[in-house]
Amino acid sequence: MGTTSGWLWCRRNAFAVIAAMFLPVLSIASSIDWAEDLEPGPHAGGFATLEQFDLPRSFRMGVDYFGDPVPGPVERPIQIYVWYPAQPDPESHRMVYGEYNFAYPNDELLFDVLSELQDREIALLHRLIGSDRGVVLDLLSVEVAATRDAEPDTGAHPLVLYAPDVGHGMAENAVLCEYLASHGFVVAGVHSVGTTSPRSGLSARDLSAQLRDVQFVLGRMLRDPRVDPGQVTVIGAGAGGASAILLAMQDSRIRAIMVLEASSEALSLMEHSPFYAPDRLRSTVLNVAAGVVDEDMGDWTTTCTYADRFSARIDEPRSVGLTNYAWIASLAGDTTGEIRRATLATHNAACEYTRLLLSDGLADEVTAAGDDPRTYTVTYVPAQKPPPSAGQFRTILELRGAAIAGEIFEDFDLARVRPPIASQRYLNNMGYRLLGTGRHDDALIVFRMCTEIYPNSANAWDSY
Repeated sequence: MGTTSGWLWCRRNAFAVIAAMFLPVLSIASSIDWAEDLEPGPHAGGFATLEQFDLPRSFRMGVDYFGDPVPGPVERPIQIYVWYPAQPDPESHRMVYGEYNFAYPNDELLFDVLSELQDREIALLHRLIGSDRGVVLDLLSVEVAATRDAEPDTGAHPLVLYAPDVGHGMAENAVLCEYLASHGFVVAGVHSVGTTSPRSGLSARDLSAQLRDVQFVLGRMLRDPRVDPGQVTVIGAGAGGASAILLAMQDSRIRAIMVLEASSEALSLMEHSPFYAPDRLRSTVLNVAAGVVDEDMGDWTTTCTYADRFSARIDEPRSVGLTNYAWIASLAGDTTGEIRRATLATHNAACEYTRLLLSDGLADEVTAAGDDPRTYTVTYVPAQKPPPSAGQFRTILELRGAAIAGEIFEDFDLARVRPPIASQRYLNNMGYRLLGTGRHDDALIVFRMCTEIYPNSANAWDSY
């Protein structure tokens, strides 16, 4: 066995070996079922990773302090986690949760970065449950629903992109990803990684890095034969929700967005991003929150003005969140089990709302909400009709006529839009062109619009 293959074997088997050594300390693996009461779909679940480098983006310096070359790639490493509908195989072996904390790569050039990310994930688990080594080891050995590299089911399936919270890996919401794969969706995402380090923070630079990572994943997965490129949704947890919204603002192929427990600080950073363009957001938005909801985070009037918006509020004050990590945190100090059960219930509700969003069933949920005995509240705010862009306004004026363009101009108060919806020169020329063809009424409409946009222009008033 060579050095690389021996190291890889150790990585693949380390969780089982360590767990076996410390199993007497505290064995909870057999009792953990974080998919309890969550009805899986008709498909088996497969899991795979794709390793690539984003060549135009550098991740580290290619030289040391003295200017000497440093061996290894400088390009940004990307490991994509992919859950997908698979063909059933009764002889297949399911993975354990530890394999989500370190999914061994097919490219050894990613080993160092992924090892650092694994250390970050293990440290996070220790913080969540109070540094209880026995519980952490048991968690790593819990069997999950997916099978590594299972045979894919036939056909192309809708794509769901996942952006985790800042400083989190894709293990953050593995149960949701498995659940969606069982219902016929391909789920793909990448760890939260800093701009030039595996460690990421809540900053404009790292938010931009995550956005570009998710864009990279989208580009790669649209070429995957398992994916239907006409059906793309993106889910973001915490700060990842801001990346999800920014992605939809840049890419009209995103049909829906789901934000789990939005981060107010990340949303503030989002609004100052150069990619922030609320006038371009047309995707349906679902915002899900549990426990005590910060009302400031629920008001997305400006961001989602032109998008259909659903808000699912799960009024369960004992819940500590909607992800796997929240459920793990609920284990600490929960002597009665009430916090664990409440967190599991809200997590499962979030999974159900995700499936309803993807299957266009949220409207039915809103209709039935009044009769729902649970404390889950789903509200709906329809999208406002957006104003035309400058290019669209010119097209309306030239193809639909000045009368229709004038009505739209008044309805949206386009005289106040900045930058101006049309240049003074364009409107002046258009007005004289209409005069030349005998369309005097239409010409007057265009000249009037010009005076309203440029009230201080003598030339505009002279033409009118």
